[in-house]
Amino acid sequence: MQNIGLLIKFQFLIQDIYEQLKQLQHQQQELDHHHLQYVYRGQRMSSDELHRVKSNIGELISMNSFLSTSLNREQARGFIVCDSEIDHNYQTVLFEIEITHSPITKPYANITEHSYFDSEEEVLFMIGSIFRIVAIDHDVELNIWIVQLVLCKGNELELKPVYNSMRMEILNNKHALGKLLWQMCEFDLAENYYQEQLLNDNEPLCYHGLGLINRSKGYLDIALDYHHQALSIQLPSDRESLAYTYNYIGEIHMRKRNNQLALKYFQLALDTSTNDHPNIACCYHNLGVVYRQEKQYDLALEHFHRSNEINQKYLPIDHPHQAATINNIGYIYRCQGLYQQSLKQHEKALEIRLKYLPEQHPYIAYTYEWMGRLYQDKNDHELA
Repeated sequence: MQNIGLLIKFQFLIQDIYEQLKQLQHQQQELDHHHLQYVYRGQRMSSDELHRVKSNIGELISMNSFLSTSLNREQARGFIVCDSEIDHNYQTVLFEIEITHSPITKPYANITEHSYFDSEEEVLFMIGSIFRIVAIDHDVELNIWIVQLVLCKGNELELKPVYNSMRMEILNNKHALGKLLWQMCEFDLAENYYQEQLLNDNEPLCYHGLGLINRSKGYLDIALDYHHQALSIQLPSDRESLAYTYNYIGEIHMRKRNNQLALKYFQLALDTSTNDHPNIACCYHNLGVVYRQEKQYDLALEHFHRSNEINQKYLPIDHPHQAATINNIGYIYRCQGLYQQSLKQHEKALEIRLKYLPEQHPYIAYTYEWMGRLYQDKNDHELA
């Protein structure tokens, strides 16, 4: 992880694999007129992962790596032959994946002719492929879990806003590596990456990346300067990109408790954006936080509810991004003396966070803290 050049080369390798899969898929679909086929994948999953799958029947699942599957069910089962030592923290799982030749979101192709192990009859799916969880059953005789998935088509209406959001979040695959390093808290590596990119491309995304890194490191003034540099080179016609910039600047001012400036930039983000999408939901959430800090609770509640409404258009109802807004709604209800409504919101936020986050995650601690304050306000000191 210390060699940025190597990481960049891997990025170009992934892009090359993407192009090859796309080309292979096109060639194979011209020759194959069947409309339906199944592929299989056998693997071991942690019990926690399997529980999350069980809890999300009907929801979407995105793969964060290449997904290797087989046309041969028995071949896939061969990868999950039970070990002699049983580990109860892991379960054996066979994925049955239904795919069609309808337009899809990410390429996949049969790579048997290009594989060293041609007997595996391998079908490879691109990173980021999205599937719907159809069903999950336990085969008692084989002692394996059968998870049925279907590959999502690109024209599925509910996927369009998801992909529009993903495109706006990353904007350019070239910079996805820098963002990934930042999300992994590899701040020095991420900073080196963006600085190296600036040698070739004077792009707003590089400055935004450097701004986010410095914000995470607590260097708010430096972060603010980077976001303003991005603003200075952005085109007025690129309204959605400008909205992101205004929101980033507003978030810095919010952290610095420059609330009036924060309100100004969040409002600019709303006025600039042309469509509802998760970034706009984030703006409404941020406005709610500022109004909460200003103790303007009615305004805060109005903006938190608006954020929630937009998120529900694009995200599953129990998506982790929803939890922060729901928790804040609970906070406002507590400040208004609506204790039962407050508790209901905090419990909902806690349920989501416990479902997706590690038990020691600080966001879970924050939720418990706010629930504790609620019980204190109710003079229920035992529960507090």
